[in-house]
Amino acid sequence: MQVKNRMAWEKFRASYSGQKYERGILDFAERWAKRMETRVAAGGKVEDIAEAAIVDPVLRLTSLQLAEAIIALVAHWERGEELRRWYDEQWPAVKARRGE
Repeated sequence: MQVKNRMAWEKFRASYSGQKYERGILDFAERWAKRMETRVAAGGKVEDIAEAAIVDPVLRLTSLQLAEAIIALVAHWERGEELRRWYDEQWPAVKARRGE
């Protein structure tokens, strides 16, 4: 995952090292960011691929957990601002499609 500041991301992750719930969310956030980065490298845009890339082979998240992952990525991921714009514009529709 490409982060804005590697030391800040590692410090943020370390602050949750003993908490399984939060670690799971951060692990998901990294996997999600990597899936999005792969699709962006192939010519996609975050706003076009973010929702499809949410599907995770390891963890099914609630909306609250997904929102927490988004908050972490907005703060630390190099494409965090693009993700924030997608979230601001699309989140109600994403929640509806997820049945929440």
